[in-house]
Amino acid sequence: MEAVGFSEFGGPEVLRLVSLPVPVPGPGEVRVRVAAAAVNPTDLAFRSGRHRSMPEGVSPPYVPGMDLAGVVDVAGADVPWAPGDRVMAAVSPWAAGGGAQAEFVVVAADALARMPGQMSLQAAATLPMNALTVRAALDMLALRPGQVLGVAAADLLTDGRVQMAVFVLVHGAWGGAHGFRKVRGPLRAAGHEVFTPSLTGIGERAHLTSPQVCLTTHIADVVNAVWYEDLGDIVLLGFSYGGFVVTGALEHIGDRVRHLVYLDAFVPDDGDTVAGIGGAGGDYGAPELGRDWLVPPHSREFDDPAEAAWADARRTPHPAGCFTEPVRLARPLEDYPFTRTYIKATGEPRPESGGPFWAAADRVMASPAWRYREISTNHMIPSNRPAELARLLLELT
Repeated sequence: MEAVGFSEFGGPEVLRLVSLPVPVPGPGEVRVRVAAAAVNPTDLAFRSGRHRSMPEGVSPPYVPGMDLAGVVDVAGADVPWAPGDRVMAAVSPWAAGGGAQAEFVVVAADALARMPGQMSLQAAATLPMNALTVRAALDMLALRPGQVLGVAAADLLTDGRVQMAVFVLVHGAWGGAHGFRKVRGPLRAAGHEVFTPSLTGIGERAHLTSPQVCLTTHIADVVNAVWYEDLGDIVLLGFSYGGFVVTGALEHIGDRVRHLVYLDAFVPDDGDTVAGIGGAGGDYGAPELGRDWLVPPHSREFDDPAEAAWADARRTPHPAGCFTEPVRLARPLEDYPFTRTYIKATGEPRPESGGPFWAAADRVMASPAWRYREISTNHMIPSNRPAELARLLLELT
């Protein structure tokens, strides 16, 4: 590849067009084809020799450039990026791979940011260092989402408001908040807040189980997490059984939801129960004489045997009352002002009986009020495809 480089410090005359090997990304890294690179005062100081002390392993020719915008060329394993994604980043010219003024640059996946809207690549290349400066200022000011900030460079924000998504991810039956452990990191690395409330009686709160735990209990778990953290403008996601929980939560926090996501989940109407729409053979704890109030975990498959062993050890029996209590929904989901997305797992053949999740997908695909997305794996999307899920959620924000 070609790059702008220099082998001795000085003025602009020391810059040369040099040929260098194309860098190869390692684990957790992404290679970006650079479309535009900015020049800022730090680049001038670097070229002039004000920072002559170079890290061990960095040798001439030195490649300047800190701010860049471009397109992902190669993505390593388990990163929330894919070839073709338009991104921007701030890199260090003191790193072994050199700076941004080259055809290609390797960047840590968590150091990339998605380009805003329809902004040109040239304009995006001017943002990274400015945005990092603004972010540092916001951290110092401890602003919360929705607070108004008067700034001169208002084009870095939108309407003068802090632009940061707040994700509330609700897990499914027999699981726990730990099921999202591989999804939280990429979302936080992109600058967003992530909350994964644990539902009473299962997962890390299994010690609180009792026959009295029901759907209302789990709705209260999520509602209180939102209320006590005073969250607003949230992206609320329900996975599997969590679809019932987020649906019931709308009665209390519907005005705080910006986008509602069902992840291979039940999409119930008013009065529905899990046991009622769970499908034949679902065994969701319908009441009968002498029946235990705990429903054993359903068998689940995972792509990685190590992940299966880890997750299976943490799957706990689920209180049956959660599956038999009707959900309450004041109006159809399509009548709420927030936007809606259904994400379907498509890695398994559709059964002849369909099932509740395929029925939900059919409903969504037939309605212009919904967005529909697919991830090619089985039901356990957060464990099997965490990076793909995180990338999709970032696209929805």
